[in-house]
Amino acid sequence: MTSMSSPYIAALSGTISSGFIALTALAIGVFALIWAGRAPQGKWLVRTAGLLLILVSLFQFLWAVCFLLATYPPPVFTPWMVDLLPAVTLVRSSVSAIALTAAVALGLTAVVRGNGTAPGTPTAAR
Repeated sequence: MTSMSSPYIAALSGTISSGFIALTALAIGVFALIWAGRAPQGKWLVRTAGLLLILVSLFQFLWAVCFLLATYPPPVFTPWMVDLLPAVTLVRSSVSAIALTAAVALGLTAVVRGNGTAPGTPTAAR
């Protein structure tokens, strides 16, 4: 009887989580691109945020596919592969985090600019 070992479970959970992040970022990015035309100000901010989210989703999806292909069937890791995997994972995580942070910052900037008034401005001045 064969049982699933922990590398299989780790590969599957990594693929599922990366795929979920990719689908979520893609849906939000497409939503931002569709609704960017309705933004009163900062349309380019919303479009840039949407494009960044779509790029993050493609990056995450490619990572999920490459990770699944690299771990199934279970590879025989050589010492240089063991040293390289944490570095590649760190680069992937860093690029995704920076792109997501930039997309959120652009989206929030568009929201603040879209309000049209400075915080603390009296209602009569609007």
